[in-house]
Amino acid sequence: GTIGSVECTTCGDNSFSNAGSTASSDCSCAAGNTFVVDACVACEPGTFKASNGAGACTLCDAGKYSGATGATSNVCIACPFFSSTSSTGSSVVTDCSCIAGYIGTVMTASSTCSPCPAGYLQTTPGSTSCDPCPSGKYNPNEGGDEDADCITCPLFSTADSPAESIVECYCNAGYTGPNGQQCTPCAAGTYKNTTGTDSCDACGNATYSTTSGATSDAVCIECPYEAFASEGAGALALC
Repeated sequence: GTIGSVECTTCGDNSFSNAGSTASSDCSCAAGNTFVVDACVACEPGTFKASNGAGACTLCDAGKYSGATGATSNVCIACPFFSSTSSTGSSVVTDCSCIAGYIGTVMTASSTCSPCPAGYLQTTPGSTSCDPCPSGKYNPNEGGDEDADCITCPLFSTADSPAESIVECYCNAGYTGPNGQQCTPCAAGTYKNTTGTDSCDACGNATYSTTSGATSDAVCIECPYEAFASEGAGALALC
């Protein structure tokens, strides 16, 4: 328009200037817009800008998203519980995925992520199933998200997969003891070919063995000719 003899030129789209401005450089991008090349353009979904000026639009934080174009305030929405985004600036809820230790399907605003049950874990975000702890390990807690959550059974014991309690650990063959507790080796003169809490079996009469932790009676050696030993002899001298 014209003021007196001065011709006033309108600033470009999505911009403004203060009264009395004399040059196009006085035009400034409005909130919700940023300067690109030679024009003010609306902030893209996943971003916002609360102030006037040529500054860049602010990205939504990781774990949030926004579908709004030209947002003038932080309208970013938090992902559903126990889910997040892999980067900043997400624009749709489907960018959200379950965090490690939790599983779920493609996200909607009402989606839920479920924790991996005890005995399982998941180290990869966005997964739809949990992995069992390997044999010989157990996990008593839900939501396992790292390999260290699967705890190794006590020495000389193992557990079937998946296991969620230390009492599921049982002694190896050649060892005996209560489940989940210390396993001791079968003494010389004895053996154990089964796993679990069974007692060690003694070598038979007229045999001996010097091996501890034996897993079969193959270690039981016959005493010398015409020599005798009671069951469970742990040395040749006992023949």
